[in-house]
Parts: sequence; C-alpha cells; structure tokens
Amino acid sequence: MEVCLGLTPTAAHWLEPQTAELERLTGHRVRSAYKLPGEPDVWPKADVIAVAPATFNTVNAWAATASRGTSWSASSPKASAKASPWSRCPA
Repeated sequence: MEVCLGLTPTAAHWLEPQTAELERLTGHRVRSAYKLPGEPDVWPKADVIAVAPATFNTVNAWAATASRGTSWSASSPKASAKASPWSRCPA
C-alpha cells in the first residue's frame, strides 16, 4: 500500500522541519496546495483516503456535496468521494 500525505497550509507550516523526512518515509511529495490545471498528478491513484481529524466543517462540506450529487476531492480529480473509499476520523 502506498501512503501520500496531504496537509492543510497551516499543518504544512507546523510540520515544515519534518517535511523532508515525511517525504522520505512515504516516497511521495507532501502536498499542501491544489495542483494547477495541466500540472501532472504527483500521487498515484488513491484506493483509500483517510482524513483526520474530520472537523465539523469538513463533515458538513462532504454532506453538502453529497446531497448535490457532486464529488468532493481532497487531493486530485482522481481521488474523489465517488471513486474511493473514505475513512473519517472525527476530532
């Protein structure tokens, strides 16, 4: 199983001293920003996506997009709620 680490901008700032080690451990670039259209995907296609902690706002965002029948992507168009199993870990 491959592990990729996506961080919020705030978490990326807090973990900046450990970023190189996290990239070494996972074998993938740590991401904290969305990629621009046309940029290559630097992560493999997700089989599972875990979000921890899943805050009240995050759960509500998922609920809102699910009720509209759209997918909400945490990291890339390939990793959508419709395409991958999700693991939610409430705060």
